[in-house]
Amino acid sequence: MTFRVLRWLHSCGISRRKLKGTLAHRWLGNRIFSKELWAFRRESMARGWLIGSLVGATPFLGFQLLIGLPSAIYMRANLFVVTALVLSTNPVTAVFFYPFAFLVGCWCLGRPPEDFHWDHGSVWKAGGPLFLGCAVIGLVVGLTGYLLILRFWKDRPTPESPAVKRGKTEA
Repeated sequence: MTFRVLRWLHSCGISRRKLKGTLAHRWLGNRIFSKELWAFRRESMARGWLIGSLVGATPFLGFQLLIGLPSAIYMRANLFVVTALVLSTNPVTAVFFYPFAFLVGCWCLGRPPEDFHWDHGSVWKAGGPLFLGCAVIGLVVGLTGYLLILRFWKDRPTPESPAVKRGKTEA
């Protein structure tokens, strides 16, 4: 699957040779060419799920990619997973997600939702439950997915792995 995605990117004009010298390469250096960013491997997928869930659950709709992609590059997480999870909270799904996050935040604070009003008072009065609910949902979904991926994802042995060189593969 990884090779199909990489071939597709290459056919779209995205390749190492074409990325060298671009603005992204100047800003990020050779880190942008790391295989962990582009390949579907267990550790990078798990990190991508965690980062994408945390950033995708933030109430900063519109700025999530600006937060998520640099975080993914810094943490060497899979860019496809981060992008997909960040884009899962879009204006269509936000209509359902943010009220649910607000209710989760109210539940965590132990107060009924009717106690909070959107007025010119403090931000915490109404925005606090939203931020808390988003953080709780992002952490729960992110950590659950991270642990499940690490537990159940089995990478295929690569040609350079020691098990393959000895003629044994892991089951």
